[in-house]
Formats: sequence, structure tokens, C-alpha cells
Amino acid sequence: MSRSLNRIALLTSLYPAISQMFITREVLGLRDTGFEVYTCSINKPRKEELLTVQYRDEASKTFYIKASNPVAIAMAHLRQFSRSPSRYLSGFFHAVHAHQPGVKGWLWGLFYFAEAGILADWTERLNIGQLHVNFANAGASVAMIACWMAHLPFSIRVHGPAEFQDCRGLNLHGKFTSAQAVICTSDFCRSQVLRLLSHEEWPKIRVVRCGIDPTVFQPQPKQERRDSTTRFLCVARLASAKGLPLLLHACRTLLDSNMPFKCTLVGDGPDRGTLEALRDRLGLREHVCLVGAIGQDRIQEYYDQADVFVLPTFAEGLPTVLMEAMAKGLPIISTTVMGIPELVQDGVEGLLIPPANAEPLAKAMRQLAEDPQLRRQLGKAGREKVIAEYNFATNITKLAQILQYDTGNEVADSTASITAAEKP
Repeated sequence: MSRSLNRIALLTSLYPAISQMFITREVLGLRDTGFEVYTCSINKPRKEELLTVQYRDEASKTFYIKASNPVAIAMAHLRQFSRSPSRYLSGFFHAVHAHQPGVKGWLWGLFYFAEAGILADWTERLNIGQLHVNFANAGASVAMIACWMAHLPFSIRVHGPAEFQDCRGLNLHGKFTSAQAVICTSDFCRSQVLRLLSHEEWPKIRVVRCGIDPTVFQPQPKQERRDSTTRFLCVARLASAKGLPLLLHACRTLLDSNMPFKCTLVGDGPDRGTLEALRDRLGLREHVCLVGAIGQDRIQEYYDQADVFVLPTFAEGLPTVLMEAMAKGLPIISTTVMGIPELVQDGVEGLLIPPANAEPLAKAMRQLAEDPQLRRQLGKAGREKVIAEYNFATNITKLAQILQYDTGNEVADSTASITAAEKP
């Protein structure tokens, strides 16, 4: 039976995920362009993470690999072996040799092989024509092995920066070599992929930026206030890479200078307890509020109440929350790391500061607090930037065109990546 490239499986490690709304948008957007998109996830989210009706609906339609019982796993592998013993055994050899040497790497290869057999069987039962995976992490390892067994083309959507922290351990060279298309969200991200591949493979490395719908995220008139309090907003996962302790120290500096302000942190994560303790230790309980995770159906309330958006991150691909804030007409304060300067130009759409330093962060926060005209100027330019370059409708069309044509070629011979983990 011939397979249609329009029937696509989209795989990620966790779907749907609160901190990865951009993937849900991608799924829905690809469906709108004419693809039949079936979602697959390695892990299943907790019920309390499904904050919206849309998330619950997507979860109900998603195939979860780790939810398979032992009998289902055994039957999936038996069917794969029966269809093509040579490809099945080659997939096994591929799995155990494509990762770090040693017992630990060998065991991880076995786990990936077990999951890949389930994925390959699922794609064949649904007559999937191609596999598209977000992030070049463990999920991409499973996808690469599954596509070898099922003889499927696959593409990788690379976001960064986490993927580039362990290029050798994640076998990025092997994954990028085996993929029909490698689609990066920023020029910075593309540069990190290019350095891992030979010049001959560069043409398949594309940049398609994430985006948001500026008709959904629109500025709202600010309500009249009786005080001069400046309201700062940060939407982020509460994790070390976001630099949030610096934001709290900057808030303490503002408090010491008697500047009236409120700062709201939206999001959840492993550092929440630490951040709450630091906030209280700095005497900021009356000025800084941690509200936890918020669904997309409520997030705009917080954008509408804010005057300035702050993200003092240490490592970032291209944050969707910055696009949302810019579309809402908010001026941005962020750091000069990775892909952020592609989105926010210092002095044009926001203020960019060096990372890992609370003093320039506090200075930028004070500057925007004291200059409403500058806030309006930066906010206006930010919305124009999003409309021009980060419009979801335009960018999802570019992604669809790549998936339609680039993965239509003959499936690459994945054996090139078997010894990729041994390369520098």
C-alpha cells in the first residue's frame, strides 16, 4: 500500500505540554494547511497539566508510547520482524551502536529500540507517510530507529538550546544526517546544526521561525490607575535556565530605591519552592507574586495588566512568550543570548542586557518604569516586528511546504548514523 505524504505523524517527548504551546499550534496549523496530523508522544502528561479544553482534547487523540502494555509491545515487535527481518535486525544494530559506548549507552539503545518498534508499528497501522519530530532529543532517537524499521522519511524541528548541550551523547550528527529535513527556529539554531554537518548537507537545513497569531494577541487599552505603580510580567518555566533569581534581586534593588512596582511570575517548574523562599528572604512578598501555571485561555489577562515584559534568561532558543508579549504591545527586557537578538533588537523593540547580572536588569526596569513614552514606542515596534516576521499563518505555510516537498524524496539510508556517536 502506497503512503501519502499528507498523512503525517508528529512526535515529541511530551504532548501536549504547558511550556510547549508552540507545538500544539504547529499541530493545529499543519491540519489547517491540509495535512492529516496524528500526534504521538513518548510520555503522557499528568491530568493536572491539561489546563484547557483544547489540551484535554489533544491528549485524548494522542498515542502514548510508554502507555503500551508488555503484550502490545511484544506483538508490535513481532509484526515488525515479520514484515522485514532484515530491516528489523538492522534497526536493532543501529539502536545499540548509535549512542555512547558502554553498558549505559547500550541499555539506552535497547530502551529506544523497544519504543521504536511500537512507534514503527503504529505508523504502519495508520498508513503514515512521514514522521515529523520536535526537538533532537531522546524522542528523535526513537523516531530515527522507527523510521529505519518502517522505511519512513522523517524530519526534525530543532529549537535549542538544550539539544546542543550534549551533541555527542544525543548523537546529533547521526540524527541530522539521517533526516530528510532539519528545520530550525532561528539563525542561531541553524548555525549550531551547520557546525555538526558537512557543507554538502547544508541545503537541507532550513530556518522556519515559530510564530503567533497577532489577531488573537492584540493590545488592549490600559485601564486608568490611581497610582504610579509599574507592573512587570514574566512568563516562564520556573527553572534555572530562566535566570529568575536575578529578577528577584533586581526587584529588591527597585524596592530599595522606593520605586513603586509589582512583578508577576506566571509558570511552574522545579525551582518554584526555591524562588518563593528567595522572594520572602528578600522581603518581596508584597511586591512579587508567583501565580503558577496558567492555561492559554487565561494568559492574556496577565499580558493586559502588565506594562513591561521581563525575561532574564541564560539560555533560549526563540521564546514564544516574547512574541506573545510583543504582539500585545508590551516592551521587552531580555538578555543578549542565542536567538533572542533576532527577535528583539536593543533599543528598537525592547532593551537587551548582558545575562547573569542583576544590576543592568534593575537599571533597564527602572528606565522603562520612568519613561511611558519609550514603553509605547518599543511596544509599537515590537508588534510590527511580530506581524512582519513572526506571523504564524505565514510561517506554518513555509513549514508545510518543506514537509510536502523535502520529505518526498527517497528515504535516506540511515546506516550513515550508526557510528555517528564516535565522531567529534
